[in-house]
Amino acid sequence: MRRKYPCPADKAAAIDEAIKRFEGRNYQAIQDYVRNKFGFVPKTCWIAHRKEELGFNPRLAWNRGQ
Repeated sequence: MRRKYPCPADKAAAIDEAIKRFEGRNYQAIQDYVRNKFGFVPKTCWIAHRKEELGFNPRLAWNRGQ
C-alpha cells in the first residue's frame, strides 16, 4: 500500500528503534518514547508506514474501510 504521508527519511531511524522496543504496544507508547528520547512526536501515519516497511502489522485506520 502506498501511503499518502510516508515517514520522512531523517526521522525513520528513531521511529524504527521505538517500534522494535515497543513491539505489540500502542502508538501512544511509541510517540511518548520518541518524544522523550529524540525530541519530536511522530505522526501515527509515520508509525504505520514504518511498521509496514519493517514487516509488522499496523492497525487499520477508521477511514480506510474494510
